[in-house]
Amino acid sequence: MPMHIRIVAVALLFSALPAFAQSTSTAAPTSSPVHDFTEGVWTFSLYTGYNRECSTDPQMGYVSAGVGYFFHNDFAINAEFRTYGVEQEGDEAAMFELDLLLRHHVIKRDRWTLFFDIGAGITQATRDVPTGGTHFNFIEEAGVGITYKLDERVHLIAGARYWHLSNARIHGEDQNPGLNGYGGYVGLMWKL
Repeated sequence: MPMHIRIVAVALLFSALPAFAQSTSTAAPTSSPVHDFTEGVWTFSLYTGYNRECSTDPQMGYVSAGVGYFFHNDFAINAEFRTYGVEQEGDEAAMFELDLLLRHHVIKRDRWTLFFDIGAGITQATRDVPTGGTHFNFIEEAGVGITYKLDERVHLIAGARYWHLSNARIHGEDQNPGLNGYGGYVGLMWKL
């Protein structure tokens, strides 16, 4: 089984366990807003995803952990750490990323929200990613997603993103085979 599929499968299993462990509540619903992404709220998120380059190579499965802060109602800044399994022509690689994301929840309903996010980060890999590129790269991404409230503190989070990975020509044009791709993710977000 390819490395990226193993990483996604294990991460899905572990991210689902806390939801199964939650006790069911029979208490009456409260009158507070269910999305409650108000200024000053902190969050922790854990999710898994899959990225694919627009052509056939490479493919990347990943696990992400992050902390978010709502600096204004429905606007958050998130710092995330991701670890990837990269399947590509030649050698497979492990890749690590530090990322900052800005997220805006634009539509808010009873138990769910729709958001847009945009971010950028740096990556370091155990091999050149892509093959013929460099170990160190930058990543930019933008996407759309949803949250769905599971209980007072836990939200399901899922989305899709377009991403671009390259080293910004820091080693010259001939060693900068940038990648453009798309991906999806699913996981949990806890209000702290």
